[in-house]
Amino acid sequence: MSAFADFYRRTFYPYQKQFFESKSQFRIVNKARQIGFSWGIAHEMAFGALCGRDSIAGSTGLRASQKLLAQVRRFITAYEPRARFDVDNTTQLTVRGAGTVVSVPANPSTI
Repeated sequence: MSAFADFYRRTFYPYQKQFFESKSQFRIVNKARQIGFSWGIAHEMAFGALCGRDSIAGSTGLRASQKLLAQVRRFITAYEPRARFDVDNTTQLTVRGAGTVVSVPANPSTI
């Protein structure tokens, strides 16, 4: 078993795995607080960016969107320590030669 497969098996809850493994083009989530969903989404977005896939997330407010992008950045550098970013700001990460992650607040006037 690869290190990534072992991490995936040990780390995520069944509902997170079901969400990640969905083949749907669009996935809508009605989530609650403190269930680990943003952390799981950050993992999926980081892995997708390293595989060349672009993704976008809308968060409830500015802090939440920045927190999500910071977690994506941590996952990317943990999975690929040599990763370099062409764009690295408060709303977007573009991995050199790979994908882009955008995280924006649904309402920019909320903090």
